[in-house]
Amino acid sequence: MWLNIYNFLVLSLVVDHPGLKNLLEIRKGTTSVWHLAAGEVAGKTHSLHGIDRVILRNKFKDPRVHFALTKGMVSSPDLRPEPYQADKLDDQLREQVKSFFSNSGKGKRIERAATGGVLHISTFFDWFKRDFGNDPRTWLLNRQLITPDDARLPLRFLTFDFTLNAQPDRN
Repeated sequence: MWLNIYNFLVLSLVVDHPGLKNLLEIRKGTTSVWHLAAGEVAGKTHSLHGIDRVILRNKFKDPRVHFALTKGMVSSPDLRPEPYQADKLDDQLREQVKSFFSNSGKGKRIERAATGGVLHISTFFDWFKRDFGNDPRTWLLNRQLITPDDARLPLRFLTFDFTLNAQPDRN
């Protein structure tokens, strides 16, 4: 399953580059980590970009993929404790979305104030607008991740933290 392959390749890159502080530090000349050869699958070399954009997003057209792929960064989705499985995929993706949006530093934070408030959401909605129908509020409402009152709030995007994600008590 391509979700597992992508996440494995990201983890492999982190392991292969001790002392890495940010996945974006990996590059060859002007070629970023996303476009470098990341691994071979069934005799064909793939980049993270190719797996993410060409195979997963273009072929399957399910924006929940954004919440299943870890980029190894603080603001990216957390890695699941189990691999994705075809017979459980819809439930697993639903769980990933719920988990991501329950984290106020990654998915969604609502600031309430006497004068109104602000709906802060993941930068993914800005970077990948078309994947979400160019309308993040509707996408979030349809999945019951915000209320109609939340949808009326001014919209801001959370700052994306590119720092490498780390396990507690590990370097």
